[in-house]
Amino acid sequence: MRCLWIHVGAFGELRAALPFINAICQRYPELNTTITSTNPECQGATFFGKRRFLKVLFSLWKQKPVLLISYTFMVETRILIACLLLRIPVVYIYEGFCGIRSLIGEPYHPGRQKLLALIALWRVTGVVSQPEKHQELVALGCPVKQIVTLKNLKLI
Repeated sequence: MRCLWIHVGAFGELRAALPFINAICQRYPELNTTITSTNPECQGATFFGKRRFLKVLFSLWKQKPVLLISYTFMVETRILIACLLLRIPVVYIYEGFCGIRSLIGEPYHPGRQKLLALIALWRVTGVVSQPEKHQELVALGCPVKQIVTLKNLKLI
């Protein structure tokens, strides 16, 4: 069975996204919903930490996600790259901060990882609430035509 993959940064993002998640589940009952987080304290989400990354990713791959909706304050490179390789479309709801260091991770490694992250951004649809956030995603390499600016991004 196919699934909708929702990735949240922490419990606050999960709480903010719950009305949206419930609406999606009602609208598309044929899709399973899988919620992941890189924060181990985020109750209600599968922990997607460094040591469990491949195991969780393999589990997701078997479910054949039709889409990843990411609601985090940072772009997580390994998730973008995994989606690129598995051909999973990404919608990135972006309200936080981001820079090239958060895009390609710490420590900063120029080269292959940066290139893969930039290539992955070409497949992302960004949703932002402010023109400044729009410019941040453009500066990171996300194509302008793939960024939608809304006046209000509140999910509740």
